[in-house]
Amino acid sequence: MTLIRSLWPWTPDFGSRPIEVEGEQTAAVFLNRSEAEVVEAARLLAADLPLAQGTRVGWFMADEVLADDTIGGLLLYVDDGQTRMAQRFLRDQAGALTVHFELLVLESLLQGQRLTRTALRNAAVVYDHLGVARCRAYANFDIGGYAWAKLGACPENPARVRAELKDRLDQAGDAFTPYEREMLRRLIDAASAQTLMRDLASAVGADDKPLGRPLLIGYSWSASWDLQDVAQRRRVTEALS
Repeated sequence: MTLIRSLWPWTPDFGSRPIEVEGEQTAAVFLNRSEAEVVEAARLLAADLPLAQGTRVGWFMADEVLADDTIGGLLLYVDDGQTRMAQRFLRDQAGALTVHFELLVLESLLQGQRLTRTALRNAAVVYDHLGVARCRAYANFDIGGYAWAKLGACPENPARVRAELKDRLDQAGDAFTPYEREMLRRLIDAASAQTLMRDLASAVGADDKPLGRPLLIGYSWSASWDLQDVAQRRRVTEALS
């Protein structure tokens, strides 16, 4: 029987082969869930990763201090030499649960293939079940700036992101025509903080020429999703359907 039920218009997908999990006692205490639930959560969050046979996914407490002086929290981690995945669960002073999402199988995972949908759909289901209020990610790899934007993420510092994007636009040389440059500048200025990145990632010009994608590829920014916000959940649903 599946313990984790979906509140999204898709069901959990455990992938094509079983995954061994360790550290479930540690995770159960931190997340205030049963050991069976945290084992199932780990299997869903690692489902369909291209892992070597016998690789274990582990829960463990991280003791390093993060940049914002937060103690390291609970880490879900796997590394088989080819694939590395880490998701860090933290509680704020009020006890609210957040997760910092990092997933590195970049070329296959973040270009709209089935593996992307499996991993991200499962994450949405698991985060709901665990009571995660907010998910954060730092887009610091080649395609991440575009991928998180397509997924409907909001910038954590909209003013800085707008300024940096306009700087990138000014430095783009002949990648854009004057008309396209002005169109993108107006979009960056006019879009709401909630839809800025999604709108930019979806921007196209004449003959469906992608305009936002080349501007976002290689751009690093701090992304977040409020999982309790109806409009943002709708954007995630649209991206993953």
